[in-house]
Formats: sequence, structure tokens, C-alpha cells
Amino acid sequence: MTEEKRIVEINGVKLEVDLREAKNVESYRVGDPIRVLKKKWDKNWSVYSGVILGFDAFQNSPTILVGMIDDAGKMTYLSLNQHTVDFEIAPMNVVTGMLEKDQILDGMDRVIEKAEQELVTAKAQREIFLKYFHRYFADYVKEEGVEEETA
Repeated sequence: MTEEKRIVEINGVKLEVDLREAKNVESYRVGDPIRVLKKKWDKNWSVYSGVILGFDAFQNSPTILVGMIDDAGKMTYLSLNQHTVDFEIAPMNVVTGMLEKDQILDGMDRVIEKAEQELVTAKAQREIFLKYFHRYFADYVKEEGVEEETA
């Protein structure tokens, strides 16, 4: 047996594998840190940090659920299966390193604060609408009523 070929046993069946053409098969578990390669609209690729969130064992299209996070703390989700295009995943490695937990939490806190402020603004706009726009609708209804009486 040459160094380019190896015998492997899978479920009791011995196979000869040509290592020049063999592919490395990765195994993932929920919670594993990963790197996500995503093709952007401008045809360039970006790398994100992510984690395996779960697996959906659909019969026709098994799916890996991935959570991706950017440096600003924005999290997006990806369902990766045979139909997913422009995405790849790979295990996290020591060279690329992990994101800083505190940095991500700070970014998420900023996102939450912004959303809370937007909620306060939306509620204030609703109150202004209820307080001042009633006359707009009252005049409209009044005019409709007048038109109906004359017709």
C-alpha cells in the first residue's frame, strides 16, 4: 500500500481511499464556533464569526442552523442546506481567533438602546396623532355627513 492510498473501514466495509482525491469531512455539534464565508451583493466575500445553533433533520433537505454575528453586534441567522448558495462554513481556528465577548455585548447593547429609543419615539408619535389629528377626522366625517343630507 502506497502512502497515497489508505484502507478505511466504514460500517464493517473496507474501502481503499486515494488520499490525493479524498475530502476532509467536518463534523459539527450545537454550540461549535465557526467561520462563515458570505458572498455580498457586490460579488465580494466577507467572513463572519458564527456558531452552530441546531440541526433540522428534514428528510429531503437536512439543514444546519447558524447564527452569524458582525463586529457591531448584529446577529443574523442562516439556514444552510443543499439549496443555500453564496455561503460556506468552516470550523473556527486559532489563527483567525474568536470575537471578544465584551465587545459584542457592547454592540448588542447599543442596538437595544437604539431600538428602545425608536420605540419611545413611535409611542410619542402615536400620542401626538391621537391628540391632534382627531379634528382632521372629525371635519372629514362632518363634511361627509353634510353631503349625505343634501343628496
